[in-house]
Amino acid sequence: MQEAQDYYLPPITGSYLRLIRIMVFFLTLFVTPIWYYLNCNPDFAPDWFQFALIQDNMNLPIILQLLMLELGIDALKLASLNTPSSLNSSFSIIGALILGDFAVNAGWLAPEIILYMAFVALANFTQPSYELGYAIKFMRMMMLIIIALLPRFGLWIGLAIMAFILASNKTITHTSYFYPLFPFHAHDFKMIFARKKLRGKSSNRS
Repeated sequence: MQEAQDYYLPPITGSYLRLIRIMVFFLTLFVTPIWYYLNCNPDFAPDWFQFALIQDNMNLPIILQLLMLELGIDALKLASLNTPSSLNSSFSIIGALILGDFAVNAGWLAPEIILYMAFVALANFTQPSYELGYAIKFMRMMMLIIIALLPRFGLWIGLAIMAFILASNKTITHTSYFYPLFPFHAHDFKMIFARKKLRGKSSNRS
């Protein structure tokens, strides 16, 4: 969640960007699984959220549309890598717009699904780590598949599996991914969200 650029900015700006990065991280991970879970269990959705649920019958199951877009986004990324640099960005944008528009008109995809997956695709670029982006993607796809198999309890089973994966693996510094929450360390926990001011070494010189 932290980036070297945070320390080239004033503490309040660095802390603000870090908070945005953390918020977007959780949205990227959970927005489509929670939305899909509520579509599978509309009785769990609050009244103010009913407008976001798909009411009409779809030509393709929602889970198939979500997984198609998950794979399609990566296909566009790979295609853009092999596109000449002068056309790179325009190819990705125009290709996504054209494919998305035709997919909706042809009845392959729902506009709501394209909206949420477009947010996920763009929000993923807020993470500085390429590997972290794909870790989020694989966890999100795992939860979607489990919800499709077990609509009632799939979200909670997926969260439990994800928690087990985090607890059973270690970071590069051989600490738990849950540190400093478990075991709790107040100072380190605060530093996750707030970028502290760096102290100069000039005061220590004799």
